[in-house]
Amino acid sequence: MKPAEFVDLLCVAFENITHNTALHFREALRFGGRKWWWKLNFLIWISYLHDPPYRVIPRFLRSHDIPEDNLIYGETPLVTVEKFLEFLKPGPCDVFIDLGCGRGLPVFYTHMLSGVISRGIDIVPDFIERAAAVSSRLSLDRVSFACSSFSEADISDGTLFYMAGTTFDDGLVCELTEKLEEIAHPVRLITLSAPLASAHFRLVTKMELDFSWGKTWAFFQQSRDDA
Repeated sequence: MKPAEFVDLLCVAFENITHNTALHFREALRFGGRKWWWKLNFLIWISYLHDPPYRVIPRFLRSHDIPEDNLIYGETPLVTVEKFLEFLKPGPCDVFIDLGCGRGLPVFYTHMLSGVISRGIDIVPDFIERAAAVSSRLSLDRVSFACSSFSEADISDGTLFYMAGTTFDDGLVCELTEKLEEIAHPVRLITLSAPLASAHFRLVTKMELDFSWGKTWAFFQQSRDDA
């Protein structure tokens, strides 16, 4: 590696650490007075203390024939989920589903902030098992996780969907789009980097928000018959 490349990598790493430290500080100021925030963060921290997500995914990929880009890891901060929910204003009949939930943070956050039924779906067993264990420790009977491919997952009861798959390949995005189009009732969904290319959904708005890797555009869509 050339010295200039090494310096560039150091700068990127420093920027990322600074960005995430600022996000954690904002989160602590905003939610540090809530007991659930401390309990949830502690249980998640313990769950990945000796085996962080950045080890879980390479280990899974070594034994599964899945495009690496479909499992690029990143986090959605609590302060960003709060902004999602302020716009969506979920009601008691809503069901939130995170497609590719990873550690399940948006699932936990959505339930804690709004009280709605929240589910996470991911193909990596380690993520699902640990998230389910955390949910059990917190006695969250309206939070659940399923280890499944998107093609086999039952999402028919969902009304609010989150897909942070900024690096999903075109085939996977098309597969998810078709499943969402098949849902009989109106749905609302959030995607990152780009909206779903579907005549079934219309774009409502977009917001540039913070994520663990930096700022990204979030696109809010809903079924056209839900105007």
